[in-house]
Amino acid sequence: MSSWTPSALLKILRKVLAMQTTSERLREPFRVTGEVVHGFGRGSKQLGIPTANIDPNVVQTIDNQLKSGIYYGFCQLVSTPEPVINGETHAANGVDSTPRPLSPIYGMVCSLGWNPQFNNTIRSLEVHILSKFSDDFYGSTLRVAICGYIRAEQKFESLDQLIECIHNDIKVTEQALEDRSQWSRVLNGEFFGNQ
Repeated sequence: MSSWTPSALLKILRKVLAMQTTSERLREPFRVTGEVVHGFGRGSKQLGIPTANIDPNVVQTIDNQLKSGIYYGFCQLVSTPEPVINGETHAANGVDSTPRPLSPIYGMVCSLGWNPQFNNTIRSLEVHILSKFSDDFYGSTLRVAICGYIRAEQKFESLDQLIECIHNDIKVTEQALEDRSQWSRVLNGEFFGNQ
């Protein structure tokens, strides 16, 4: 007879769910543009996985348009300062809002939500760009096209489990974005300034 306890089964279930290797593509990309701001300082320092944190005021406007979770997609640094939420520009008074790309389009994995591991009280959008940068880019504007869902947010038994799961999320993202030809509509569209 097995001596499985409910807590042991729950631990196993959490680990299995966290290590999934599939993702779900969104019908249409969800687009957000906002300023990169200082976050909690955990991405690089505590987890070894740097993130670009989008201005919380922009994240609040997402509201219930997109459920909390871990997502994949594409992003690009631009010089235009006004936030854009799912295609609607919230421009500053009469400022030229012509996008001016500063960098290529990168793959990204992001967390949208409350970060239950750290009991955040503010919903955040933290973007891990699948590229290395020598400098930070606080104050820059980041365009984010969220293209697919990986998993729900969850609280882990340890930071090591969280880090392992994030590395798995990165692998899932790399697989989902590997064939860039299937993403040509997103990559060559108006959002990234390519039309």
